[in-house]
Amino acid sequence: MAHTRRNRRSRKQQYAWYTIAGVFFLASIVVLGWLGWFYWHDETGSARLMHAYRVGIKSEVVHDQPSSCGGPLSAPIETAGVDGILSIPSLGVHAPVENGASTTVLSDAVGHDPASAWPNDSGTSVLFAHDVTWFSGIDGLVPGSKVMFQDSCWTYTYAVVAHRVVPQATELLTQAQPTLYLVTCWPTNALFYTPDRYVIQTRLVGVSRSRPTHLTSNSPSTQSLYAQGVTAADSLANNPTPMGYLSILGSPSDAFKESPRALQDISLALDEFFLRERQAHLPTIAKVIRGLGVTLEVHGSALLGATVSDKATFSGGRSEVLTVQEHVVANALRSQSLSIATP
Repeated sequence: MAHTRRNRRSRKQQYAWYTIAGVFFLASIVVLGWLGWFYWHDETGSARLMHAYRVGIKSEVVHDQPSSCGGPLSAPIETAGVDGILSIPSLGVHAPVENGASTTVLSDAVGHDPASAWPNDSGTSVLFAHDVTWFSGIDGLVPGSKVMFQDSCWTYTYAVVAHRVVPQATELLTQAQPTLYLVTCWPTNALFYTPDRYVIQTRLVGVSRSRPTHLTSNSPSTQSLYAQGVTAADSLANNPTPMGYLSILGSPSDAFKESPRALQDISLALDEFFLRERQAHLPTIAKVIRGLGVTLEVHGSALLGATVSDKATFSGGRSEVLTVQEHVVANALRSQSLSIATP
């Protein structure tokens, strides 16, 4: 009888372990599916953005002083799909601002958190942007640096008072004085999954009537580059990777550094890398030790070449550094075979 009870307890313990293992397996499937959807959504939004810039779309924000202007507490009057302009003179930033913080909005502009107030003379406002685009240089701001938000009626001038690095989803507290937060990923050269955020806190120092201005693309219209032989299997959506880093060499223009142009070039460089990786018929990669490192070589606003590298451990336990050198030839991004080296 005691032997029978022990067998029953053993079976119950086995069932419990099977149940726990099943729950963890389902959870991992959900997480991997979410990551794949996130990267796919980010890539499609970036493609839409860059197409708009390639055809030279120019958004004119303000023509004349609207007769419908309210007081400094009024919400912006949307013009041509844009709610306002964010200017950071010390960085050369002159960016469109749209309401919302979705991937689609952030691929096209600086996004305004709908849960916060619009910049005005009494509220707390929050603006987001990708780290490698409009906000790639905000870690260079110092106390006193000026930040301006201009809509079709009013211009609000803020001065930087503080900056900090916080975990993702950290609550930004409403301030007693009119405040504008600028938020981006940290580090500001990070790619893909970034768990930390860089926050610039600014305080309102002046309000004036806006003068008519025009907003034009910071990314000059150029011929579209492409990567030969790339398929859907070579996209970031089908090749998830941990956090990586971006480096820019050469002599990039300020317009390139403070615009969404780098997103297109990063996407092209990654497509070419994943293509060469697929063609190399590598053994199964058991673990990526670090994220993809992307180095762009840029002159002015033109991409001249790129280097993409990765360090991974294969199923057999061997670790290798994978590298692809890429060059722009006749408007196409081209490369030789994948280079494999022992670290």
